[in-house]
Amino acid sequence: HFNEATLIAMREVEGNVIEDNLFEKSRYTTAVSVAYYGGMNMIRRNAFLNMTNGVVLSESVRGNVITDNTFLLDGSDDTAIASKVDLAHTRASRVDRNRYYLARGAAAGSVLDARYPTLAEWQSVTGFDANGETITTPEHPDFIPWSIVTKTVCANGCDYATIRAAYDAIPSAVPGVAHELMTSNVSYVIEVRDNGVYDGNLVINVLTDSARTFTIAAAPDFRPTIRQDNFGKGFDIGSSYVTIRGFFFPGGQKTNQFGSAIFIGGSDVTIEDNVIENMPEAPAIFIQEGDRNRILRNTIRNTFHGIIMRFYSDGHEILGNTIADTQGAVEMIDRVSDVRIEQNTFFHNTESIIAGKNSAMRTRLRNNIFVADGAKNTIFAIADDGPLATFDSDYHDFFITNGAAIARISATVSATLSEWQSQGKDVNSFAGDPLFAQSDAAPYDFHLK
Repeated sequence: HFNEATLIAMREVEGNVIEDNLFEKSRYTTAVSVAYYGGMNMIRRNAFLNMTNGVVLSESVRGNVITDNTFLLDGSDDTAIASKVDLAHTRASRVDRNRYYLARGAAAGSVLDARYPTLAEWQSVTGFDANGETITTPEHPDFIPWSIVTKTVCANGCDYATIRAAYDAIPSAVPGVAHELMTSNVSYVIEVRDNGVYDGNLVINVLTDSARTFTIAAAPDFRPTIRQDNFGKGFDIGSSYVTIRGFFFPGGQKTNQFGSAIFIGGSDVTIEDNVIENMPEAPAIFIQEGDRNRILRNTIRNTFHGIIMRFYSDGHEILGNTIADTQGAVEMIDRVSDVRIEQNTFFHNTESIIAGKNSAMRTRLRNNIFVADGAKNTIFAIADDGPLATFDSDYHDFFITNGAAIARISATVSATLSEWQSQGKDVNSFAGDPLFAQSDAAPYDFHLK
């Protein structure tokens, strides 16, 4: 280094190319400096996030090219391009087509001690960046991955002792109202690194987008427990682009229909690799109004409903889950549509797939295993003929015993697979024992023999 406050220092060198890098503020203050007759160096297509100085020119540099970079700066100490000498000593450097997001007093450039907070001032005084651009939102270059900030949680030796403390430490744009993830241009992860018990009923209200996401996850090889409140609530997700991964929700509280282990009111939420059980009066996962949520590889047992989707909620994916001993495994009501249900195991549910009136349009089901036993049990419970025309179901294994039925559409029952196939459904499905490793009594093992 030229000095300890610079990431890349070029001194008395020529012809270097610095491109496609992400520079973020840590203990260093300057990303790139060119000094002492350094010339003909190219600095292009980089992203500079919250650097005190993005690029510094000094001591008779000549002919350097600084183009097509993105400067995302936030604070009065930050300057995109700083010339430590008068412009006569920069000699024919080319500075153009850079993009500037400047917040809270950050400057596009400086010459000696004079700072130019806006691109227009920088252009006027220096003649640089005639084709530069000011951006009003911190758009991120496609070639640079977003940063990920991870905060750890465990009883001893981690950043925080509780999930709630880690969540409350997220910088807040409006204290007490909404947490802010976007000003720092990061995705935020809370990782739990033990098998401890942590309080639930956590309301997740963070500002996110597709590039800046929020995750609460168990570290590999751990399965921490979420202690649900009296209504069974574990996580109440009001935001989009949130992931919950790897937790155990034991239920057991005085749950009712107003509670759920995981409530989702946002879109593009992922719930994966969790175990949820013993909630006989409440659903495990409740999705309301959000779109494109993904429920992946969860195990749900002995809950009133497994997964409920309702109120104009569309485009969800239910993939690779095991849902057993519920009153209704997957329920779509109040105009839910375009749901994909694939590679799940449904075992001894009173109703496996429930389609309410005017719901389940364009539902796609593939490669599921359905096991139903007893005259009260039905695989498909469909309220009316409305969704049937676009109800796309095929390539399943049905194991139906002791009077269980394949489908009930309004009051019409298809007791056998052949009756259901006569309606053009599941023409490539078959009926047979899936040969689970242990399905006669708990503890169940739904691996195949």
